[in-house]
Amino acid sequence: MMGSTGWGTKEKSGLWASSQNSEHQSKKHFWLGFLAAFLVPFVVYLPTVYPTYCFFSDSGDFVTAGELLMLPHPTGYPWFSMLGKLFATLLPVGEVVWRYGLLTMLFVPLSATVAYLLMVELTSHVSISMAAAWSMAFGATLWYSAVAAEVYSSNLFLTLLALYALVRFWKTGERRWFYTAGLTVGFGAAHHLTLPLMVVGGLVGWVVAIVLGRTFLSFRIPNLPAFRDVVVAFLVACLPLAYYAYLPIRAPKPYGYRLWQLTGDDPSKSFRDFVRYVLGLRFRYMMGTVPLSQRPQRFVEWLREGMWEYAFLFGLGFFFGWLSLFPRFFSRLPSAMLIAPFWLVTLGMWVAHMAFYLGYAVPDIIYFFVPAWTVVVLWGGLTAFLLWEWGHRCHGILAMAVLLFAFLSAELTLFQGWKVAWQPEKERGRRYLETVLRETPRNSALLVSIDDVLFHLWAIQAIENKRLDVLVVSVYQWEPILPFLRPVASTTADVYRFFNPYPWHLHPISPYIAVFDKRAPIDLLGGCKAHQGIAPFVHETKLWLPLEGVHIGTLLAAKVRLCVDAEEVGNWGYLWLIRRTNAPITDANGPNSSCWAWWWFYQPLLPLERQGRVVLQLTVGLPFVGNTIPGSYEVRGLVYLRTGLLPTTASQMQALWAQATFIGIVNGWGR
Repeated sequence: MMGSTGWGTKEKSGLWASSQNSEHQSKKHFWLGFLAAFLVPFVVYLPTVYPTYCFFSDSGDFVTAGELLMLPHPTGYPWFSMLGKLFATLLPVGEVVWRYGLLTMLFVPLSATVAYLLMVELTSHVSISMAAAWSMAFGATLWYSAVAAEVYSSNLFLTLLALYALVRFWKTGERRWFYTAGLTVGFGAAHHLTLPLMVVGGLVGWVVAIVLGRTFLSFRIPNLPAFRDVVVAFLVACLPLAYYAYLPIRAPKPYGYRLWQLTGDDPSKSFRDFVRYVLGLRFRYMMGTVPLSQRPQRFVEWLREGMWEYAFLFGLGFFFGWLSLFPRFFSRLPSAMLIAPFWLVTLGMWVAHMAFYLGYAVPDIIYFFVPAWTVVVLWGGLTAFLLWEWGHRCHGILAMAVLLFAFLSAELTLFQGWKVAWQPEKERGRRYLETVLRETPRNSALLVSIDDVLFHLWAIQAIENKRLDVLVVSVYQWEPILPFLRPVASTTADVYRFFNPYPWHLHPISPYIAVFDKRAPIDLLGGCKAHQGIAPFVHETKLWLPLEGVHIGTLLAAKVRLCVDAEEVGNWGYLWLIRRTNAPITDANGPNSSCWAWWWFYQPLLPLERQGRVVLQLTVGLPFVGNTIPGSYEVRGLVYLRTGLLPTTASQMQALWAQATFIGIVNGWGR
């Protein structure tokens, strides 16, 4: 009896020790995965953050808004603006602009960590959770948008955090998690309105999950909120909306007014303007405007880009994510029973997101698709886990193959993202801004048409106290009296689309700056005895280019030296034609489109009180329009009669392009 009791005690003791050791190993693996989910994206991302001013998307807008406590474009992003100011103030390391980029970057490893925790809650599988988190983090579009001040990574973080809090509430029934989900959605509403939009779809998905779980699919969400909990969560979600009080307080800043303030969206003027600004109604003309016939093609492009960026897990989630509705077939883990309702909730979020953004005609739509791609990657991780469970029961080799498949997907995503995000040249933005300020005449007003240049110039003046004698103003603030108050210079030759500068002309004084002058940009160099007749003869044409190319939305300085009969000079002019290299000349990509691939500029010659042939030199700032994209552009030119038909259609441009003489190639860079 004693031996039997002793043996039994020894056996229990051994089982208890084995259980304790297994639990210890499980916790160790969990914390190793937790650290890896954060540290790997952090270490990989950090060298790719722009160290100084850059011209990525709206980065200049957010840096200036945060640092000068101004307002960025609608919908205002008050939480991010104030958080950026706090972060840049408390971190006395590196350039101020780099700190804003670092803050944006930090939200990616934080998002990866939350994605890891979310996947562990649903699967209890550390390795697959880590692979899914890394795949999400290394997406090329997310990476490219997270190396300078932007809002997409922080919006993704809030989206994942809300989902994690919801799953924790389902598992534990603790109300604090449900309230946390509500608070996170509130911060999303004070930041980027994509999250509230997705929450509407998620609530529909939650109702569907409750109905299907009780009828057809035999799963049950273990904890549902009471009505009181819903009310409290709603009230908690309203708290971060107090950030919007910042908008009317800081709108009337002395650094200059923005287009939206000058055209009826100033939140400090009226409650109507406040609502329009917060809801982004000035962009209503782009909402839902993509024709229904084009949306399937846009969806295919979304799917193709997702497959390219996120590799296998994305494809697995998109095509086989529906397997998450049948977790009992694959897994016996209690936590796996939450996979089906989670999939239905995120499906509702995904549908709401895609229904809106497939019809949104904003030029940078690709960045708005990041949350939808992330949801599909999570589905891929869940499907990989279910297949791993099934393979583990059938044969260990199958389970190992699924695991390798998941990590290979993360590696391919990293490879694709690194190619897109790594930019060896990261100082060009600062060099450009400093050159512009250095070459602007003293005490001038400097006209700027491109927002990212305008905001960074404001920032560099305020942060570094450089060239405070220069008044940097937007073209939208042009007043005819301005040239009478102080000299006027411009970084752009594209002023004619904003206002009529008559009687002033633009005279380039460098490849970066032109000044306003009442004289036409034509100089008389002398007589010409080498050529006869009345037709002009071109001696030389050339481009006056910056070493690093022309920033989009600024000016392209060009010079032409020609001789012409003085009595006929008033009948002629010179026509420059600009076209993106190898782009077709069509009406769909011309000056009547949203993204130009070709345009022109005509400089008429002026009558002279002389006789005989004279040599003239034209030094003109050609508009390098902001409605185009970075790339290589070809410039051609020809002498053209004033009575000639200027190209307004693609066929007219094609005919003139065939006649024109090649002048040079321009590298356009920027947004």
